[in-house]
Amino acid sequence: MIGAGTVGGGVYEIIMNRLGGGSNTNTTTPIITKICVRDANKQRDFSLDSTKTQVVTDVQSILNDDDINLVVEVAGGVTFAKDAVYESLKKGKSVVTANKALIAENLDELITLVDEANANNNKKSVKFGYEASVCGGIPIIHTLQSGYNGDIINEVQGICNGTTNYMLESPRLCFIV
Repeated sequence: MIGAGTVGGGVYEIIMNRLGGGSNTNTTTPIITKICVRDANKQRDFSLDSTKTQVVTDVQSILNDDDINLVVEVAGGVTFAKDAVYESLKKGKSVVTANKALIAENLDELITLVDEANANNNKKSVKFGYEASVCGGIPIIHTLQSGYNGDIINEVQGICNGTTNYMLESPRLCFIV
């Protein structure tokens, strides 16, 4: 996993606590073996299981680890995070991201990288999950990709953010200028 802020901490707790974090003998149970952060000594807002998860400051230790087949990017931004996501895909690792800016600016390039990785990789299929970056994680991307196969969707409009909808609909938050 890359990033261990508020979102990263939540992802870590869900994977390691609710999903078993590798304590299950089932080989499909995910485990976060490494978290890349800027400052390894910084106090985190979540409990880290140091017997299962190593905190690193060099993203290459994740990218070059052949035992890691999925990278979760929750660092945000379009500099360091973009480089890490691009390199992960180029190395044949699947990626899941909640990075809105990355998706907004680079989705076409990312899809091309996934296609190239899969064309060069006979053994496994490289996936790119970005559902968490849209609508607060509401499964709208999957729904649009699989639920409307017979339809042609030209455009989706609307405010896809519950907080914004609440603010626009709430009469006590209206201001008269």
